[in-house]
Amino acid sequence: MERPLVTREAIRAQSLVVRPFAATDTPAVRAIEEESFPASRWPDAEYAAVAGGLYWGRVAELDGHVAGFLTALAVPGVFEILNVAVTAAARRRGLGRRLIAEAEVEARALGAACVLLEVRESNRGAQEFYRVLGFRIAGRRQDYYREPVEDALLLTLTLTRT
Repeated sequence: MERPLVTREAIRAQSLVVRPFAATDTPAVRAIEEESFPASRWPDAEYAAVAGGLYWGRVAELDGHVAGFLTALAVPGVFEILNVAVTAAARRRGLGRRLIAEAEVEARALGAACVLLEVRESNRGAQEFYRVLGFRIAGRRQDYYREPVEDALLLTLTLTRT
C-alpha cells in the first residue's frame, strides 16, 4: 500500500524514525524526489538496487509517513551521498540533519576518510546547510547538472578517527 507524503499534523507530532530504505518506500521517495529535484529522477531499477543493498539508503518517517530519504554509495575510503531530500512540508525540522548524521555514522563504521556530495552551484540554501554540518568545498564539476545546465560544487566532510 502506498503511503502518502507527510502532513503538517504529523510534523507537529514529531514522531521521527530513520530506518533502512525498503522497496515499498519507492512511491513516497519518488514523490519527494519530484518535489525536490524534478530534473534528475532515478529510474525504478536504481531504487530497487537501494532496497536490495547495492546502495546504502535510509528514509525518515514522521508518524509512519516517509518525509525524507538519503541514498549513498560506499567505495573504499569514501562515502558518497547520491541523493538527499526532505518533503517541503517537513523541511527545517531536523530530518535532513538526522539523515546526514546516520550517513556519517555508517561512513565511520565502514572506515571512510570522508563523506562527499555534489550540490548545484545556485542552491545557496543547501550549501549553507552542508557548511553548518562541516562540509567544505573541495572542487567543481563543470556542467554536471541538466535542466538547467549548471556546475556542481563538490563538498566533502573529512572524518576523523575516533
